[in-house]
Amino acid sequence: MFTKELQDVKVTRLPSSISFECELNRPNVQVTWYKDDQPLRRSQRLGLEVEGRVHRLSIKNVESADEATYSVVAKNSRTAAKLSVQCEYLHCYGLD
Repeated sequence: MFTKELQDVKVTRLPSSISFECELNRPNVQVTWYKDDQPLRRSQRLGLEVEGRVHRLSIKNVESADEATYSVVAKNSRTAAKLSVQCEYLHCYGLD
């Protein structure tokens, strides 16, 4: 079902915005996004977008609390990737 799977994302400087993207083999497929197996909903920081067969989760102003495994499920198929925040405090916040 997935023709392009999610890829891991590493953040080394904050603030940052990131996105996870996958592509399905056909359009108009309902998907559900998860963070560590908890369903996600659109918010001021989380964007859930669909463009044809491409589904995208975007996270604005990434925080260390966003570090997790994110997955998307379409019917009986699933793909997952990790968001890791890896930086030292001063470098992380641009204070170096």
